[in-house]
Amino acid sequence: MESEKYKNLLGRTKNLIRQNEKLIKARKEKFNLFEILSVERREEHTHSAFIAELLNASGSHLLGNKFLNLFLEVLPKPPKDFDAEKYWVEPEQNIGEVYQGSPPKYKDARGGRIDIYLEDHKNNSISIENKIDVGDQPQQLLRYYNHNKGKNTVYYLTLTGHQASEESCCVLKAEEDYYCISYKIHIIQWLELCLKEASGQPILRESIKQYLILIKKLTDTMGKEEDKELTNLILENFESVKVINKNFYKAVYNQRDKIRDKVYERLKEKLGDENYVFEKGGFGKDLQSHIWVTPEKTKDTDIWFCISSFGYGGFIDNDFFIGIVDYGGENKEDIKTRKLFKFDKYEPINFGNLDFIKGTTTKDFYDKLIEEIIDQSLDYIKNNKDRLINEIKTKNEITH
Repeated sequence: MESEKYKNLLGRTKNLIRQNEKLIKARKEKFNLFEILSVERREEHTHSAFIAELLNASGSHLLGNKFLNLFLEVLPKPPKDFDAEKYWVEPEQNIGEVYQGSPPKYKDARGGRIDIYLEDHKNNSISIENKIDVGDQPQQLLRYYNHNKGKNTVYYLTLTGHQASEESCCVLKAEEDYYCISYKIHIIQWLELCLKEASGQPILRESIKQYLILIKKLTDTMGKEEDKELTNLILENFESVKVINKNFYKAVYNQRDKIRDKVYERLKEKLGDENYVFEKGGFGKDLQSHIWVTPEKTKDTDIWFCISSFGYGGFIDNDFFIGIVDYGGENKEDIKTRKLFKFDKYEPINFGNLDFIKGTTTKDFYDKLIEEIIDQSLDYIKNNKDRLINEIKTKNEITH
């Protein structure tokens, strides 16, 4: 009985999605440069860069601070003292070397790179941490909160507007010490206002429109009528939706684990006769999920081949790669060299991308992905085995 109820709910939802797809085609909104260039989920080089350019009064849009003022209008808690007349904007603002603070107050936590940073001539600042797929870093929001303390307002921007993890914010409280904003609500509202402001500039207007379409796709935002109908459908079937939502992410985690375990098994088959040692670390529900490989004779060192990450993030740019990693180095998981995997239109591969996970549920896509990961891993291990051994020798000479 329950399963029939779930099937009915999913069937009605699928119909709404089809209906929305028809509207998109009718409006001729399928063509999107961000998607064609495979940069639609790149936080730094797509989203942070585009948003920062619009917010910049000296930006190439030539509309001064108009977009910033519109942005401040949609924020849930706009900073009162920020001067929108005299300010500068910097994407990926470096605020110093990362230093982890200690509990209970963590007051010494500092450093990092703020995704979008604004500062006015009176030293008031706005810090925006931008999250599409990548997970939180340890004490990340806390470090940004401690920067320019008392004059800095911190916003946590995600697709849906969820709160930061405890690992990132530590003792900070959402809506008091930092504010949650979302692409689905705040950025879409802002872009629609920007679109009106740019009506007299065709190139700018169409660029903003393309980006707005991309954000609606990433946030699964439908047309107004379809969105309203879906909202009503969710409220009418509240308990069923809650169960489906909970099990949806469980299914995603299981699929990541399935792929990682299959690659692990196949690598052992391929390299099993060559005296290699294999280990797994983390799970599909985690930020990082790895496969570690090293020749038997070097197994007692901290330097291994690493395939990472099958989780929802990675420790460099969220990319999926194979490399030589020293997980006992001065910096946690110090990477000596790495190479990104290439596969189809997904470059780099990102297991935090739900569209990519969806693709892996089809047999042809899944089988081809496994083969590509195996082939590229074997090629890298073969060509870099001597380099791995030399890295180990060099480290041993330094430490002895």
